[in-house]
Amino acid sequence: MEWREFGEAMAQLARKLLAQDSVQGTLDEIAASAVRLVEGCDAAGILAVRKGRAVTLSACGDVVEASDRLQGEFAEGPCFDLAARADGENGERVFRIPDMTEPQPSWPRYGDAARDLGIGSMTGVLLYTHD
Repeated sequence: MEWREFGEAMAQLARKLLAQDSVQGTLDEIAASAVRLVEGCDAAGILAVRKGRAVTLSACGDVVEASDRLQGEFAEGPCFDLAARADGENGERVFRIPDMTEPQPSWPRYGDAARDLGIGSMTGVLLYTHD
């Protein structure tokens, strides 16, 4: 996508987000927009960690809830770690795993399980913090 197209897509996204009638609608539009706008993205979701448990706030794609459930069960994974440590521990705001077939030393159990789900790559982005 060229920069001009990207800028137009972001402007449209901003208008769509502002037009939502609820927080849930906004979360759902964020997840759907990730699939629509990010080349190669087949599924997207929003995970929160509440009282140490993973909670799927929005899911666009069948694999999202299963992935979130596994991250919660193992208490590890890119999205779980970002959400659980939203206080900015280690300053991480984005995790990018370009190839899930490679060993994942930070998330060994989740990495194996994600491969079994058919996840080939993954990005976790911290959407907000308590700051």
